[in-house]
Amino acid sequence: MRAQAEHGPATLIVLISTSRELINEVANELRSDENMYYLVEVSSADEAIEIANELAPEHLSLYVRDPHRYLGRVVNAGAVSLGRTPPAIIDYAAGPNHILPTNQWARFRGGLTVYDFLKPIMYANAEEPGEELVKSAMALARHEGFELHARSIGVRYGWE
Repeated sequence: MRAQAEHGPATLIVLISTSRELINEVANELRSDENMYYLVEVSSADEAIEIANELAPEHLSLYVRDPHRYLGRVVNAGAVSLGRTPPAIIDYAAGPNHILPTNQWARFRGGLTVYDFLKPIMYANAEEPGEELVKSAMALARHEGFELHARSIGVRYGWE
């Protein structure tokens, strides 16, 4: 927890545990630390995962007996450390890099990857799209209030 606090005073550092004993031990250990830590007791690991997903942390440590059991339920985290794996090793050696989403941005994206440096160009080849595709596209355009979009589709394929 102290290692993650090195990122600065705005870093949200949270321990979520079902063990009151662990929370008390950690509170005693951190008592002299000037950083702000949040220690949250929950009734189940399921509740802990729910809270973690709401927090959308940059780093999430699944320090539990069977971390793979919970990994598939994590939907909002920049990087996940399993078991005794320290989050910092992901930053420097065991992961792609140290550029991860902070401030709950893990709700919307993951860490920086090579795909962030690519510029895709979308294209379509709908020479003979079929009646269902044309009518669906026209219906969606009209639903959005874009009558001219719908007409441009219909005219191009002879449906207007």
